[in-house]
Amino acid sequence: MDAPEKAVNHYEQAIDSDPEYINAHNNYAVLLKDELGMPEEAADHLKATLNVWFSSGDSASLQHALERVPLFVDL
Repeated sequence: MDAPEKAVNHYEQAIDSDPEYINAHNNYAVLLKDELGMPEEAADHLKATLNVWFSSGDSASLQHALERVPLFVDL
């Protein structure tokens, strides 16, 4: 098993264990898009990240999440 596959397994386990684990969703989204070329799947995890941040009411964390959005826009 190569490094990206191991990372996928770890992120999926972390998210299964805690569906509101923001960093797992966010980092998994980046891995899916940048390393594995799976932007649609990545978008699902970015949405989960944003949903958790929006519901937390933590404006600093929300700002950090919104700064990630351009990673998913191909110009």
